[in-house]
Amino acid sequence: MKNWKKISWLSLLKMSRLERIASISMLLLCSILLLLLHLKKKQENRVLISAIRPIDFNTSLYNDVFNTNTIQELHPFYFDPNTLDAIGFAKLGLREKTIKMILNYRKKGGHFYKTADFAKVWTLSEQEYNQLKAFIQLSTFENNTISKSQAIRQIDWNSIDSATLTRVNGIGPYIAHKLISYRNLLGGYIKSEQLLEAYKLKDSLYTYIVAMSVFNPVYLKKIPINTIAELELSKHPYIGDKMAKNIILLRSSFKKFDKIEQLKQVPLMNEEKYRKIAPYIQL
Repeated sequence: MKNWKKISWLSLLKMSRLERIASISMLLLCSILLLLLHLKKKQENRVLISAIRPIDFNTSLYNDVFNTNTIQELHPFYFDPNTLDAIGFAKLGLREKTIKMILNYRKKGGHFYKTADFAKVWTLSEQEYNQLKAFIQLSTFENNTISKSQAIRQIDWNSIDSATLTRVNGIGPYIAHKLISYRNLLGGYIKSEQLLEAYKLKDSLYTYIVAMSVFNPVYLKKIPINTIAELELSKHPYIGDKMAKNIILLRSSFKKFDKIEQLKQVPLMNEEKYRKIAPYIQL
C-alpha cells in the first residue's frame, strides 16, 4: 500500500514510446479544451455586464415587454378592425403581438363598436392609435353600440339564427356560433342551463340573456329511436358511442321500443341521464 505511487510511475516508464506520445497528446488536448471553456465563460460575462443599462424612472418598467409607448412606423390606409385579416394588419405596420391580440379578441366574440374601442387594444401605443384613428371605418356599428331598435328583446333559442343572435348586446359572432352549433347537436334547447354547456358565458351576460330567453318546444328535433342508426345516435351530446351501442342492442332485443321508459334498462343509463335524454326521444 505504501509503494502504490512508486508502482504507478514505474508502470508509466514501462510504456512504449507511442503510448507515451498518445498520453501526453491527450493531456495537452484536455488542457487546451479547459482553457477555451474558461475564455468563453469570461467573454459571456463581459457581454452580460455590458448589456446592463441604468433604469430610466421616467419610463414604465413594462415598456420593453409590451412596447406600448414605442413609436412604430405605420402605413395607414382605411380599414375596418372587425374584418381586416392578419395580412392587412401587418401591412398597416402593426407588431405581431398586437395583431395576435386583435385576432384573439375577435375570435372570442369581441367587437369594435366605436372608433375609440380600438385604442383599448393591449400593446397598441397611444401614438399608434393616433396615427390610425382617422382611417378606422366601422361598417356595422359605427360610433355607437347596438341601438335599442336593433337590439333583441326576446330570444327564441330554438328558432333564432346566428346572425340575428349577434344583435344581442354582449354576443359576438364567435359566441353566437358556439351557442347555435350546440343547439343543432342537441336538437334544440329545453332550459337555460344548457347554454352554459355550449359556452362558459360570463355571469352578467348569462343573467342578461336568461331574462329574455324562450325555449319553444315546437322547434325541437327529436330522435326517432326505433329507426335511427347507431352512428347518428352517438353524435348526440348526451349519448355518445358506448350508450348508443347499448341502446341499439336493447332495441334489437325488443325489436322496437314500445315506450320511452324502456331506455332506463340500457346499461350505463342512470336516472339523471334518462331525464336529460328523454325529452329528445320519439318512438
